Amino acid sequence: MEGVGNFYNATGTTGGKGGEFVTPTNFEELKFYVENEQSPYIILITKEFTSEQPCWVISSTGELKKEGDAGATLSTYGEILKIGSNKSLIGVGDNAFFNRIGIVAQCRSNIIIRNIRFTFNGVPTSRDGEMKVIALRNGVETLIGDPDCIGIQADKNSAKTDSGHHYWIDHCEFFNGDAAKKDRYDG
Repeated sequence: MEGVGNFYNATGTTGGKGGEFVTPTNFEELKFYVENEQSPYIILITKEFTSEQPCWVISSTGELKKEGDAGATLSTYGEILKIGSNKSLIGVGDNAFFNRIGIVAQCRSNIIIRNIRFTFNGVPTSRDGEMKVIALRNGVETLIGDPDCIGIQADKNSAKTDSGHHYWIDHCEFFNGDAAKKDRYDG
């Protein structure tokens, strides 16, 4: 599409084109490549990723429990990755899965996300009506944001200068599973 101005990119959405092809094997590697601000990457997702931090929850509500509590099932703490610009997240085969991990593009651009399954089913959430995701950071339970599989946003200050542009998301699956309230995320 022809255009002009700051948000115009004559080459279209290219993601991590020209960057290194990488295949993360654990959550820390995934986090490094996704959040890196300096380099473009084509990140190949070949397996299921979680935060790798176990916890016990009531999966239909996200209420944190202790091991052995009635109705509690083993889960993992949630996580939200803040993607850098010029990234491609490409699911390879049928096993590409972000389980209780979301992606947020906060004023970032030129991002491709393809062929990945996402869910926040069973993620621990705050019980204050806000339903914020609970992560485990340095041994402390921390509220980190909304349980959105993919969020594209800008805050009031940055939206005045750069709200992000050029996103390509296709062949992805987003699901909630058997939660008691099917629309508990953003409807």
